[in-house]
Amino acid sequence: MKTLDGLFVLSPNSELWNTPVTNYSRNPLRRNDLTIGIGYDDDIDLAFDIMTGVIGGDERVLSDPEPAVFVSQLGDSAVDVTIRYWTSTPNWWPAKLEFTKRIKHLFDEKGISIPFPQRSVHYVGQPQGDALPAD
Repeated sequence: MKTLDGLFVLSPNSELWNTPVTNYSRNPLRRNDLTIGIGYDDDIDLAFDIMTGVIGGDERVLSDPEPAVFVSQLGDSAVDVTIRYWTSTPNWWPAKLEFTKRIKHLFDEKGISIPFPQRSVHYVGQPQGDALPAD
């Protein structure tokens, strides 16, 4: 077998006999779910519009099944927004990479943040106004 990055992989029949094998290039069409996290304070509808606009009119995106955009998860640090579309297998990677870059640029331009994971720490039992002990 030859991997997408050009490596040759030898797999003995005994390894493959009862193991499912995923072939990413056999079917002529593939679905892509492109998920990007936005801040909880950001405008979800604007994010939807941007993502829909990026794939809209691109000849690589099939109209049937129709693309969909939705909130896929409310995470610890972000609202995950997903755009789902179908494309031909040879266009799957180029479309994904281009769309990701274009969405990021437009999110930056329109003020939609892509937050990084963060934690809020609350000290319990520390009286208000008292300084923490010095090291």
